[in-house]
Amino acid sequence: MPDAFVVHYLGVAPISVGTEVEVRVFTLDTAVFGTKLEPQFEDPLIVDLTTGVMYGAEWHFQAPGMTKNDAVIAALPLAPRADLGEHGRWRGHVTATRIANIGHAQMQTSLSIMPTEAGRPYG
Repeated sequence: MPDAFVVHYLGVAPISVGTEVEVRVFTLDTAVFGTKLEPQFEDPLIVDLTTGVMYGAEWHFQAPGMTKNDAVIAALPLAPRADLGEHGRWRGHVTATRIANIGHAQMQTSLSIMPTEAGRPYG
């Protein structure tokens, strides 16, 4: 049986222990010149497979910069962007959840996940 792994998500994702989840990591071009695709482990898309609720960043749903800075509500699509390069996805059951205020009005969720299948390790 593979070891549990921990996923950190900048935001609130109140996912109950025992829930099956899917964690998806996408690549972004981080180069100033040329192309340098890097996996964004610090910004995962998390899907609660029991409820279908997705937890992600704005860029998972629309190209960066599409939301006005003064917007209070962003009319984001309900599905992730089809043009994202997927680095990997992992499925498992949540074994622990912690939500913490990490300062400056930022909340962070940390999930310990026991993989349901053997495969490439997370991270």
